[in-house]
Amino acid sequence: MVVNPSGTFTWVPDYTFHETESYATLRTSGEGVKKRYRHKYAKRNSWSLNFRGLTATDSTAIWSFYNARQGPYQSFTWQHPVTSTSYKVRFTENEFERKQIGYDNYEVSVKIREVF
Repeated sequence: MVVNPSGTFTWVPDYTFHETESYATLRTSGEGVKKRYRHKYAKRNSWSLNFRGLTATDSTAIWSFYNARQGPYQSFTWQHPVTSTSYKVRFTENEFERKQIGYDNYEVSVKIREVF
């Protein structure tokens, strides 16, 4: 698979990916004051995507896509494989790890987070 220069991550992960929803809530309290809570921003989703049984060509294409975005610097579009919803996301890790587990057999794991 070639690198998609449009900024869309087109690889479909194994169906063992992890999905997380998180809220950023600020809690303030003072002496003699009730605790107060407020949202810092809306709910954000994040995913850990696993790719197993990749060829050298496919794992290099994902690696090239990561490098073209300069790691977590540039956002891109990703389509959820189950719901088909498109999200604007970015990589969360500064490092990219590719594991060779056999001849022309690679594993890649990436973490992405929704951005607004």
